[in-house]
Amino acid sequence: MLSREGERIDFKKSVKHLGKVEEWLNKIQDEMRSTLQRKLKEGNIAFADGKQTKKDWVMEQPAQVVVTVDMIQWCSSTEDAINEMNIEPDSLNLWFASNEEQLNMLTILVRGNLTDLKRQILAALITQDVHSRAIISELRRDNVQSVFDFNW
Repeated sequence: MLSREGERIDFKKSVKHLGKVEEWLNKIQDEMRSTLQRKLKEGNIAFADGKQTKKDWVMEQPAQVVVTVDMIQWCSSTEDAINEMNIEPDSLNLWFASNEEQLNMLTILVRGNLTDLKRQILAALITQDVHSRAIISELRRDNVQSVFDFNW
């Protein structure tokens, strides 16, 4: 697959042009879905295992994987922080501070020497993470104590 921005993701299996054009296009679409599903799964595992910093992980993953997995992991971590409030009342504040640190790191990274594609990926991620930080701020302001609170 080749995006308009120039990002390339190789199919796991090649798709041969045999038969009707419509059938071939459907096979390509199926392989696109399969490839992205595999990339998302691999990216999610790589993010969660903690072997790489977020900075390194962002630079290695395709754009769609970065924004999707980042949101999956953010939601999971936010719920963890809310659930931990029974044990650590400051957990949501600590999670907010962690988000601030990650945003600072991304801001420094986006100012560096990057390809246009990586700069676009980082800009999208920063926009998403700023919104996520605002949500955590609202959760703190509203004194959310449970994942079952309406505001979450």
